[in-house]
Amino acid sequence: MTKKKKSGEEENALPPLPTEVETLVVGGGPAGLAAFDALTGESKLLLESGDRLGGAAQTGLHLRPAQAGEAAYAPLRVRWDRKWTPSEEVDWKDKDWAYPVPQWSLYFGQSLAIWNADVLVAVERDPALCRLGAPVSAIDAVVGESTKSLWKLRTPEGEVVASHVIWAAGMTAFQNAFGKIEAQRLMTANPAYVADAADVRGGVGLDLVLAEAPSFEEGFDAGAVFGLPVRHGGKLYLCLGVVVPDGAAGEIRTLTHLPDEMLKDAKEMSSFQKSIRRTLKMITADEKLEVRTERCFVSARVAGHVLGTPWLLKGSEDGSLVFVGEESVGSSEAPAGAHSLGLHA
Repeated sequence: MTKKKKSGEEENALPPLPTEVETLVVGGGPAGLAAFDALTGESKLLLESGDRLGGAAQTGLHLRPAQAGEAAYAPLRVRWDRKWTPSEEVDWKDKDWAYPVPQWSLYFGQSLAIWNADVLVAVERDPALCRLGAPVSAIDAVVGESTKSLWKLRTPEGEVVASHVIWAAGMTAFQNAFGKIEAQRLMTANPAYVADAADVRGGVGLDLVLAEAPSFEEGFDAGAVFGLPVRHGGKLYLCLGVVVPDGAAGEIRTLTHLPDEMLKDAKEMSSFQKSIRRTLKMITADEKLEVRTERCFVSARVAGHVLGTPWLLKGSEDGSLVFVGEESVGSSEAPAGAHSLGLHA
């Protein structure tokens, strides 16, 4: 992003913020980037409140559908009933699962790539497409000259009017901008809303930098995304992971969705991390998993979705507001209205 230079130097100030665009994306994390990248049409703008794009993808494991010709991980395989099996052969209705619907269902059956925090660095540097440091403080529905439904968003640089708004900045930010009561009403009025999704919007990521490359058990595919049912407290939590090659060793990156009450309990999180380590050691054929460095993070804002279910909060034939990201359970079907924005769920 270009900045205004000091006095005495040639000025290179940002151009004025567009006052009107066709589609506006709020939030430059994994969900917002995926939505922006999938949008068709030329009149679009991304607003990010922070000073860089990437969001949680800067720190943890986030996956997305691989693009054509891109080196990618094979579709998810899960260690189920002591063997590695495709996700469709897993008994997702087993009573031991902590959640009845897998949070990762959007990833099943397709090749995946790891989100790179710099995936849209060209967009980040183009103020015509992306504005950093631009939180949205208010959003209102307005009616245009031809009775077209529009949305007016207030930012520190001024107001922007858009025909379509994709909100990927989280429910808390949306409540602050729209009003808590109205935001909740719009969300629960959405026919695609799943109440359980809001209870599983964070997680724990555990990355192990290896001292040497391990030998894994028979059936394990180091080139695929793997799913490990981690038993903790009598329940099973699905932990996703990948083996990232790095010279002769590499590292194992994992991410697990957990309920909010677990994330807030430091003692519980420490215990859960031990459960992940123990489960990872179970899938190696070596006596000991040699770890050089261990990185762990716990976050209440781990999206973990490629795009998530587009939440159609309110709309008409001409204008709509879509919510994507953490309050969603992965789905292969988008609700009516999302297709008009050029989204691919």
